[in-house]
Amino acid sequence: MDRAREEEIRGRYPATKPPDGNVDRTFAWQTSQIQLYDAALDHIHDAVVVTDDRGKTTYLNRAAERLLGRSISELRSMNILDCFRDENGDSSSWMGRKILRLEEMKDERQVVVRPDECETPVLHTLRPIVKEGVLIRVVGTMRDISELERRNR
Repeated sequence: MDRAREEEIRGRYPATKPPDGNVDRTFAWQTSQIQLYDAALDHIHDAVVVTDDRGKTTYLNRAAERLLGRSISELRSMNILDCFRDENGDSSSWMGRKILRLEEMKDERQVVVRPDECETPVLHTLRPIVKEGVLIRVVGTMRDISELERRNR
């Protein structure tokens, strides 16, 4: 990040500057920042999911738990792509192929399939996080569009 951008961020968010020197204060500051970000993500209406390079969930907010009908412990034991179908009812393996090619996916209509087989249409955005040309994480957001589709019918 360039210096001007860093100063702009620190000016708007002064809490983003960690305390200097003291290890205990720095650790406490980092912990408080994590708690702040977790609280912010848990209050977002849209579902947020982060996976590793193999599709195993490493983070999801409360909206994602509700939408997917699964806890993070359940999702850690499966590939997140198993929770989705495309408009034809086929598996979302194409989504995985896109991610492996390091392609972003924006506002694609998908269907979330919950464990009780309930299906919910969503707009799904995926963004690969790449470091030195290697996929390390995928960040995804989903918005339930079932009410919107009902109104448009």
